[in-house]
Amino acid sequence: MDLNHLGPAQQEIAGRSDEERVRYILSDRWVPYRVAQLVEDRFRFLIDFPKRSRMPCLLVSGDPGMGKSLMAEKFIRDYPTSFNEGTGATIRPALHLEMPDEPTPQSIREELLGALGAPPGKSDNRTVARLVDSVGCRLLFIDEFNKIGDVSPKQQTLCLTAIRTLHNSLRIPLVALGTPGADIAIRLDPALAERFEVLGLPHWGSNDDLRELLMRVSAVLPLRRPSAMDTQRFRRLLIDATSGVTSRIFRLLETVAIAAIRNGQERIDEDSLSDDNLLLPLVSMVRNRRPKAMA
Repeated sequence: MDLNHLGPAQQEIAGRSDEERVRYILSDRWVPYRVAQLVEDRFRFLIDFPKRSRMPCLLVSGDPGMGKSLMAEKFIRDYPTSFNEGTGATIRPALHLEMPDEPTPQSIREELLGALGAPPGKSDNRTVARLVDSVGCRLLFIDEFNKIGDVSPKQQTLCLTAIRTLHNSLRIPLVALGTPGADIAIRLDPALAERFEVLGLPHWGSNDDLRELLMRVSAVLPLRRPSAMDTQRFRRLLIDATSGVTSRIFRLLETVAIAAIRNGQERIDEDSLSDDNLLLPLVSMVRNRRPKAMA
């Protein structure tokens, strides 16, 4: 077989059984693309930012499925936990916590204690800041930041004040991840809003960015024939089915790749997306599938 359309690692996998190739397609992997690289570069800028009295912050804003949490998780994997044998300390350069469903100042601190692996309990900002400093944390991610908008105005004020004072104590950059409503929540505290820049994640369109993504994806899917995804119609069909949402795009490409293995076609093309028997992988995508016209 001529497998030059695949990367070196995927060429070896393409020679394996169908089931092994399907498991590989369904496994986690990171496929880089331009916007994700811009976000990662900003994360690296923040984690290496020199100490000063007012550290910068970043809000990464995007609809569900645009990859915000995955970008943070990937970045944290790139800065893994380590153990300093000289000091006996565990070093955690980046921490990730999820905003509680009903956030309060205390519940936010408890989530941060959980991210540190510390026992739960009441704590104040100074205690939490000392624990964060003790593990050498240089960047803190707060996911689902938009949940602050779901509580009462009084609780919103208390939570935002707690985050601002915690930021003062930590003296490290904060990265908030959330849906577009997160910026509204941040603006409720004018002092906090002055610290955050915003980086939005747009939906995909049928453009050069999508062409580059599809080229990268085609090189990692272990199909034995070159796919034909570099056409305007293919991109339009893909956007129509997914509304340009990142997670939907990847799930749909995985689905048609597995179908190509099962039916022996061994490639993805326009017919893969227009097949009436295609079972869309996510409930959120069903409404985007146009029904077949009546004869």
